[in-house]
Amino acid sequence: MRNERAFVDGYELGKADVYCECVATGTKLAASLIFHRRNADKMMELISTSDCRYRMGLEHSEGWAHVDIYKYPWVEGLLDAIDSRGAPKTQFDNWVNGKLFGYSDVEIAEFCREHEGESRQNEWNVPRERA
Repeated sequence: MRNERAFVDGYELGKADVYCECVATGTKLAASLIFHRRNADKMMELISTSDCRYRMGLEHSEGWAHVDIYKYPWVEGLLDAIDSRGAPKTQFDNWVNGKLFGYSDVEIAEFCREHEGESRQNEWNVPRERA
């Protein structure tokens, strides 16, 4: 159990470190992840030392927390706007979320196509297989 916990903690903090690098260098505008609440202090320290900002929710679910990582203060307004809309309901919502969190147009289109339903799949001109 101890080794499993250390692995999970390392994985969560490692993932946050990669996200911080992506946000700090401009590869992503924002990043988001869910992690074990026991890692909240380490997560805040990691993000604070990486030229990034964060907003954290410690009440995601029992034992879990959520953090959004971003660099520019105005991005917090975008995150608030997305949160106020609730779960994505339209393809526009999916596109906005995808762009904010740094996904490519091809990946966003593929996601939208997969979640739109079989009847309209052919309208999305996205190849099924990637090189």
